[in-house]
Amino acid sequence: MQINELYAAMSPQSFNQMTRWVTTKEEHCGKVIDLLTNYSLCQRIKADKLSEEGYTGALVAHHKAMQAAMKAKQSVDAAACDALEKTVGVVCQMYIPGPAAL
Repeated sequence: MQINELYAAMSPQSFNQMTRWVTTKEEHCGKVIDLLTNYSLCQRIKADKLSEEGYTGALVAHHKAMQAAMKAKQSVDAAACDALEKTVGVVCQMYIPGPAAL
């Protein structure tokens, strides 16, 4: 939202700040994609511990989170950021140990 506000002002100072925020946003989205790809995707989901539907659902959830990160990286729409937050939240729940794990 702040990038869009700076765009409306469009002074040299706001242009510089907007450029820094866009770069930071893209770096953060890239890190999300990297974490999902290299740390938590297929290698960490054990097919033998989940039903076929659960395994497929987990893969789909990870894929949706990576897509949301890509869309947030390419857009300044607040809806893209909200979608990223929601999908990452779903994936995070898969890695939080339940009461049985304590």
